[in-house]
Amino acid sequence: MATITERISQFLNAVLENRQLEKAQKDASAIQGMRNPSEAVQRIAIRADADNIRYISNPTERIKQMAVEADPFSIRYIPNASEELKMKAVTDLPDAIQYIANPSESLKWKAVQDKGSAIQYIPNPSDSLKWAAVQDDWSSIRYIPDASEELKLAAVKRSGLAIQYISNPSEELKMAAVKNQGSAIRYILNPSEELKMAAVQNDGSAIQYISNPYEAVKMAAVQQNPEAILFIEKPSEQVQLAAVSQNGNYIQTIDYPSERVAMAAVNQGGSYIAAIDKPSETIQMAAVKNDGLAIQYISNPSEAVKMAAVQRNGYAIEFISNPTEEMKIEAVKNNAYSIIEMEEPTPAVCKIALEKTYGRPINVAMVEPTELAKKTQILLDNLIGLQFEYRTVYQTYGKAAEEDPIQMSIQEEKDKFRTEMEEKYPSMFQNKTQSTQKDHNTTNLKEQELYSSETKILIGDISSKKEITNLRIKDKITGKTEPLNSNGIRLLDQPSECIEKILSGKKVEFTTNSGKGYLTGLCKTPLGWGLTIGKQIQSSTDSSVTL
Repeated sequence: MATITERISQFLNAVLENRQLEKAQKDASAIQGMRNPSEAVQRIAIRADADNIRYISNPTERIKQMAVEADPFSIRYIPNASEELKMKAVTDLPDAIQYIANPSESLKWKAVQDKGSAIQYIPNPSDSLKWAAVQDDWSSIRYIPDASEELKLAAVKRSGLAIQYISNPSEELKMAAVKNQGSAIRYILNPSEELKMAAVQNDGSAIQYISNPYEAVKMAAVQQNPEAILFIEKPSEQVQLAAVSQNGNYIQTIDYPSERVAMAAVNQGGSYIAAIDKPSETIQMAAVKNDGLAIQYISNPSEAVKMAAVQRNGYAIEFISNPTEEMKIEAVKNNAYSIIEMEEPTPAVCKIALEKTYGRPINVAMVEPTELAKKTQILLDNLIGLQFEYRTVYQTYGKAAEEDPIQMSIQEEKDKFRTEMEEKYPSMFQNKTQSTQKDHNTTNLKEQELYSSETKILIGDISSKKEITNLRIKDKITGKTEPLNSNGIRLLDQPSECIEKILSGKKVEFTTNSGKGYLTGLCKTPLGWGLTIGKQIQSSTDSSVTL
């Protein structure tokens, strides 16, 4: 049992600790005036500011640990810290090595391996430490004044920008720097022509750091990167050509381009004609042949240019004021859906659009023109919307179901139009018998079944000269015959067993007109059947025929 004296002493210590706790909670720095603060008080002080460790005499290892964990730099206030605690500080913050007197080799290595620039805090580092520092951070070469030529070379090979930290670099170092990073030329005084050339060959944009470059350097720069033309004052025609031949967009940076330069630009993309002031008809023609829609950027195009535009892209008709019927016809020949953009298309235009849509002759001689135009445009407008939806589904899922509702909707739209028009104009859609008989009478064609599977028959028309045309697929289940788009594949040149396999729904290797072999299958399209290459349906020149 404690004596009265001991009990009084315990009471006074408790009172003192409570007062210290109150003071520390109000102001942690108050610990500096305390004698023998309790560990609880020490913890409060360290949590507030790790640097308060400096005011604590003989802190416990736990308190030291807390301080270093809170701020590794607090190691500077801990005399006689253990190696473990020092390693903790350096591991958490390599720069803490600067506050450790006479660090061990293991501490030095830990510091520079984690942060190369920590080498600056290590007096007389070994060669191996110097190499470790540069390997971690090439810019740490700045802290190694006595670096060897070999070490400097290693630094600039890591990054050419390291050359800025090397005094009086050799030509070898300079060359290594610009070959690593062309922009390093900015840190080299009076570079040689050889260095300039090496710099722009590495990075064309480095020409912005070169004063008065020779023509050869300019040319090399834009050949490496056409963007370099942005940094060249008054580029020559050859330099302009080199830039726009790679990227026509840089025609925008050129004032008054020559005919050759303008031609190079529009050959890259027809729309670049928008940046050319008063282009010649030759340039206009080249632009629309590259991209029919480029017609929208041409003021007062000639009739020939307009015609070339719609031949390249039927939708170009939208940007032509008062197009001739011939232009409209050429537009729908290119793309049946371009009829949507026309005001009051003539029966002849509607006829071509419908024939491309249905894949058969259409008689519009007795159809009221205004009604024909209106209904044809509505049909094609609905179809293109559905086809876009179909394409989105196909691209998303890789394959559309055979009974895909979108495909069914497409067919329904076509059937609805046909039924409505046939009721009013019975001779508009020639039936199959009539059409076949007409063809037979005029061209001596004979319909013949060529190949067959359990579910499908390949049908073609054979002339008296044994030429086979107009390939079609007949579905044995539905009895429906629809056109086949071969998409450039020489179907009839393939072995018979391959053709029969593909009719059975299998994929086989077919040869295209280019002579290349591809894994090919048969796929249902909104407008019939099509051969597919890989996972993507190949488009024909007329997007209305197949997706």
